[in-house]
Order: sequence, then structure tokens, then C-alpha cells
Amino acid sequence: MTNREFLEKEVPLLLDKLTPKAKPIWGIMTAQIMVEHLGPTLIAATLPNHVTVSTPADRLKKLRERVLSDEPFHKNIKDSNSPAILPPLRFTNMPTAKTKLLSAIQKFYTHFDQNPTSVTTHKYFGDLSFEQWETFQYKHFQHHFKQFGLIPE
Repeated sequence: MTNREFLEKEVPLLLDKLTPKAKPIWGIMTAQIMVEHLGPTLIAATLPNHVTVSTPADRLKKLRERVLSDEPFHKNIKDSNSPAILPPLRFTNMPTAKTKLLSAIQKFYTHFDQNPTSVTTHKYFGDLSFEQWETFQYKHFQHHFKQFGLIPE
């Protein structure tokens, strides 16, 4: 299965299995916060480059290589810019959050189908091409779907 097939075809099926009461295997996210967390990075990939890369230049190449490798993300990975408390919900319920996430996946692919050579900036990994963004998205979804037991570790 390609990354695109996973994101466009498998993700909707897996989201159908996720309930608002699902508990994470690790971490503090709720199921809805996890769903809401995945959308912004999809949308960020489609936006003009107005992002400042927070990774120091001397660490950027190694970090980008690691995130784009076949190695899965580690459990309990921390976003140094995020507080240790849960953010407020952006959507009123899980069905809305799921719909918004599926819409973000389609916007991601529509953008790159129409702009195949587009390069946009990730706040930690710097400038990424479509293929690099897609690899990141695949790994990001895999990480959080494992977190909630939607796919095996």
C-alpha cells in the first residue's frame, strides 16, 4: 500500500473505529485531540512559506533525515513548543473533527496534484517537497494510530 492509499483509503476506515472514549496506549491525548492534532500539519504543507524553522541549522539535516527514514516515531515524543497540558478542543464533537481531518487530507492532495513541484516549510524540518511531506504525514498518522491501537505496533 502506498502512502497515498493509506492516507486516502485506510485512514477513513480506521477513523470509523475510533470512538471519543478510546484511551491512548501512551501519552495524554484524548482521541478527539489526536484527530484534531493531525489536521494542521496537512494544511501547513499547502500554505505559502511564512514559517520560521525552529530547529538549529546544525541539527536540521540530521533531524530531517531521521523523520524521513523508515524508522517509526518514538512513543511519547515531545513537541518542545507545546505545553504539557491538553489544548482545548477546536471542534464540538468527534464526527466533526473526523470530517475536518478527512477534508484536510483531500486539501493536501489537491494542493500537490495541482502544484507537484511545490516546496513548503515545516516548522521543525525545514523545506519539504511533496514526497517528503507525504512521508512525514504517513509516519505521523501511523504514530498516532498506533497510540490509540488502531493499527498494531
